[in-house]
Amino acid sequence: MDADAYCRDKVAAEGSVLYYSFLFVPESARRSLTALRALGEELREVTDACSDLNVGRSKLAWWSEEIVYASKGRPRHPVTHAIANSNESGAIDEAHYHLLLDGVGKRLEAGSFDSRGEMNTVLGASDGGLGTLIAQFCGNGEADHLAFQQKLHLALAHARIARNPRHHGWRSFTYLPADELARHGVTRDDVFSEKTGDALRAVVNLQVGHAVDQIDEAIAALPASRAEIHLPFLAEAKMERAMLKGLARSGGRVLEKPPMITPIRKLWIAWRTAKRMGM
Repeated sequence: MDADAYCRDKVAAEGSVLYYSFLFVPESARRSLTALRALGEELREVTDACSDLNVGRSKLAWWSEEIVYASKGRPRHPVTHAIANSNESGAIDEAHYHLLLDGVGKRLEAGSFDSRGEMNTVLGASDGGLGTLIAQFCGNGEADHLAFQQKLHLALAHARIARNPRHHGWRSFTYLPADELARHGVTRDDVFSEKTGDALRAVVNLQVGHAVDQIDEAIAALPASRAEIHLPFLAEAKMERAMLKGLARSGGRVLEKPPMITPIRKLWIAWRTAKRMGM
């Protein structure tokens, strides 16, 4: 499997949200953006799927070393191969990647969040850090492109937590803020139950509301110039918003039936978003 195919399978497999989000994007940009999102997914798996904290730290150390290799034109991983291949120099600028790794490290060490303030800070460093990387590609790091991608990737992180609030890895924790869980009398057993109790539904609905508000705020920050380069992420945000609205209509019953939208709905959102952007 070549590097580009590896990245597609990682984050944009046929039928996925990103598959449809990228449908109307030119091939060269699609390859680059898919590679960057694949890197984000590789790093997210470090925080969510490692067997213990030290394994996670070791994996992040490996990725830090890999960024150095890739910056010298010697990538070893399919994702960094794909990223390097999308650059004319055949290498990558390591500074922004190390900032992303620092952010992911903060998320790994934090695990769960004591408050929404901590949640926003940590996710802003990790997922917002990925947005910073993508903004370098989409807008050469210009302030309006940077602000949009940082806001958007923070919002997407909140959306994922609303749709899947519990983590079944070695720590078995929830990303929902501990103070909000305590305020509503939600215990760990409630989060890992088979059914969404009334108290947990209240906290999930809070998270849905925050995620929808942040998606709307990010969409409102879409740059006026060269906005079309952000098409796939705008379409993705609208698909996430549609799933969150469905979750809200279910009353926050996320444990029984995680929110989904049909392939036809994904295609329609992607097509309508592209058409409205003149593509």
